Amino acid sequence: MEVNVPVVPGTPGPVSTLEEGLDFITENGFPVIIKAAKGGGGRGMRVVRRMESFADSFRAAQSEALAAFGDSTVFLERFLDRPKHIEVQLLGDSQGNVVHFWERDCSVQRRHQKVVEIAPAVTLDVSPQVRMAILEDALKIARQVKFRNAGTAEFLVDNQNRHYFIEINPRIQCVILRGNNHVLCEWNTRSLVRITFHSDSPVPLVLTRLTDTPSIEEVTGIDLVAAQIEIAAGKSLSSLGLDQHKIIRRGYAIQCRVTTEDPAANFSPDSGRIDVYRSAGGNGIRLDGGPGYTGAVITPFYDSLLVKVTAHGHTFDMARRKILRALVEFRIRGVKTNIPFLERLMVDPTFAKGECWTTFLDDTPDLFRLVASKNRAQKLLQYLAEMVVNGSSVKGQQVADTSDYISYNRRFVLAEFRNSRGPPGLTVPLSIPKLFGADVSQGLPADNGWRGILLLQGPEAFARAVRQQRGTLVTDTTWRDAHQSLLATRIRTYDIAAIAPTTSHAFAQAFSLEMWGGATFDVALRFLHEDPWERLVTFGSLCGPFQFTLATGTTSPVAHRVFEFRPVQDKLRALVPNIPFQMLLRGANAVGYASYPDNVIYDFCAKARRHGIDVFRVFDSLNYVENMRLGIDAAKRAGGVVEAAVCYSGDVADKSRKKYDLRYYLDLIAELVKEGIHILGIKDMAGLLKPKAAKMLVAAIRERWPDLPIHVHTHDTAGTGVASMIAAAEAGADVVDVAVDSMSGLTSQPCMGAVCAALEQAGLPTGISLEAVSAINEYWEQVRLMYSCFDAGLKSGDTSVYEHEMPGGQYTNLQFQAHSLGLGSQWHEVKKAYTEANRLCGDIIKVTPTSKVIGDLAQFMVSNKLSAEDVRRQASSLSFPKSVVEFFRGYLGQPYGGFPEPLRSHVSLKNASISPVGG
Repeated sequence: MEVNVPVVPGTPGPVSTLEEGLDFITENGFPVIIKAAKGGGGRGMRVVRRMESFADSFRAAQSEALAAFGDSTVFLERFLDRPKHIEVQLLGDSQGNVVHFWERDCSVQRRHQKVVEIAPAVTLDVSPQVRMAILEDALKIARQVKFRNAGTAEFLVDNQNRHYFIEINPRIQCVILRGNNHVLCEWNTRSLVRITFHSDSPVPLVLTRLTDTPSIEEVTGIDLVAAQIEIAAGKSLSSLGLDQHKIIRRGYAIQCRVTTEDPAANFSPDSGRIDVYRSAGGNGIRLDGGPGYTGAVITPFYDSLLVKVTAHGHTFDMARRKILRALVEFRIRGVKTNIPFLERLMVDPTFAKGECWTTFLDDTPDLFRLVASKNRAQKLLQYLAEMVVNGSSVKGQQVADTSDYISYNRRFVLAEFRNSRGPPGLTVPLSIPKLFGADVSQGLPADNGWRGILLLQGPEAFARAVRQQRGTLVTDTTWRDAHQSLLATRIRTYDIAAIAPTTSHAFAQAFSLEMWGGATFDVALRFLHEDPWERLVTFGSLCGPFQFTLATGTTSPVAHRVFEFRPVQDKLRALVPNIPFQMLLRGANAVGYASYPDNVIYDFCAKARRHGIDVFRVFDSLNYVENMRLGIDAAKRAGGVVEAAVCYSGDVADKSRKKYDLRYYLDLIAELVKEGIHILGIKDMAGLLKPKAAKMLVAAIRERWPDLPIHVHTHDTAGTGVASMIAAAEAGADVVDVAVDSMSGLTSQPCMGAVCAALEQAGLPTGISLEAVSAINEYWEQVRLMYSCFDAGLKSGDTSVYEHEMPGGQYTNLQFQAHSLGLGSQWHEVKKAYTEANRLCGDIIKVTPTSKVIGDLAQFMVSNKLSAEDVRRQASSLSFPKSVVEFFRGYLGQPYGGFPEPLRSHVSLKNASISPVGG
């Protein structure tokens, strides 16, 4: 003020109390900015626009200032909206001489910290009188205070080109001393200090400078750090040739700070090891290095700066294009950086004109629409390295000896299957089987099937047609439960889609294809890196290119093609438009492992129906009807076929097994019938339904509800699956679940070919010929071989399932988990512990997510060498798995017969279970 330099209205000195701040606001009004008295780098700063938020912002600024600088005092200034931030580089000697090195535009900021610097300020090119006024005012202030050494005078320029002085920073920035690539010390160059290097130092020491001045040095050609040191040694500006008239600008320079920050997460700092570090270079590119190099470990405790990159060009646009090219050339892998954001900024039209302001980043959300790097080269190199050193690194794969491989014609060919649990043995493209008909040869789907009735007449008419049809229908589970049970759900959409059009012909008379839900979501996201919704969209939606009609006097749906197929890229090609798609819905759990809000379930089912799901098999892991009601209603409102599934456990034919007897199932089914279900499902998830029990259960249901369609699902773990399905069909079941021959048996579903042939002789034809089954089986034989690395290695049926009652879909997954936990050699102990864990929990229905509870508890017992009696005795002191605790707290619902006491109280740490929440 003494030299008549304009300043932004502010408090005459630091403010330490809220009342002093209010006095300033009363006189000057809003908006105001609160600044830490000893601040810098944007810390301790808050912009306040309303009185309601002033007190909280004032205290927050004080707290941040105290934490960052050890002093909570702040001062207030009138806040200028959307100003430009201009800095003038100064250098003064001990004789009172001061010169400027022109200015730089630092308006592109984040949290008041500079992101990009432009020298000189492009916006002042059209206002040379404003530029000269700013430079002269900077010199006035420096001369007034007898400024010595290097520093920066900072100004704000408002929309009317009025400039205001805000502060002088008496430094260039900092110098860093490193040894063995670790920071030993660093200091600001406000005042130079003497550095002593000990000759006996065991590590090489490296002195690095990180200045705020690269852009200024590039346009003036003067080394400011060297000049500062010379002045500190007593030299004058004149003796260094730094007279004002000799300091000339040449071109433009742009400086960017490359940091380990994630722009998509509000610039939160990232940390980790840098796997790859490749700098840019070339004519007009300058790098001021930080801690960036291959192998560097970036911690979250220090400045996230990696390197400052500066580009110089004859024009501003040339400099902009150079630095964009440099940013594109950078390759930094292992940590996230702000390079994608900087690239987006460099091509922004406003930035290209040099017209940015201090809140430009906050005011321009388009800058954060970033294009993620594909990182193809690094991924490929990492894959090749893993293959060379460790063999295949696919999660869950049990790798065979690499000596089983020989190199031939640039491929790896499996020379010999010494271990059936080794790597994939398929070395040629999958061949698609040939069926009769021109459409098949052209890869076009069929135009007849049961889905036509559903689309034309609705779920109720569809259910009636199923009940009235002659014979027994089948559901093919190959696309979901079969490969979940045999191959840990690892088959990709790509390999299913390849056979889809042929399947639409071969299985045109199938009731449905089970192809979604259950573990599909979890595995697709975690292991296959696929969007599970894309699997639905790929196979077709309600808007497929077919129009269905009914042939006169028949119930057989016939489709007429009404327009050409759209390209696959449009994601609308209906690969199987004629067969209903079926999903597994876990009631209130949807496809997850916890209960979700009602609106989530309704929206989920509506979206699934829109994208092509026709039949919703709704179940609850405890047969808890309260949890099933939500899923039933959601599927019904979505317009789908509601198949309420009763989970089967125990043995209704064994009178000594009294908990889950025939009366239990009939009473449960009666409750579900009241909900208006379309189809009843019997879900034998472990393969416990023996032929006699199947006949008894289905016959009892058919006698009581003669018009209710019955759909039976089982697993062939013990080897009785085919017999059980035939018995169920003869007793009155309308639909049975099977899998294509090569994907059947063991923990999967019964063999499709065997069931179809047997039912044909029994007078209950399925409408699917053995020729069609064989053709589709030819393809899946190849796929099974290709995915053999995920095969659990089961060689035969396992009647121990009648003891442990482990679901078929869990069997292989739990075996993989046991191997990953180091319990692979104790798999038999795990199965025995599974039986004990089930009894400890009260002999519950076991299917996801309750089967996970039993599996977690079993592995916990084996890992800690605990018997069932040990668990009961030590329950109050054991740290049980999270899933077990949540089960006993009632998070998964109420098991039939209640929770066992006192184990529940000890595990849950409470004496009251959680009641279900309605609505």
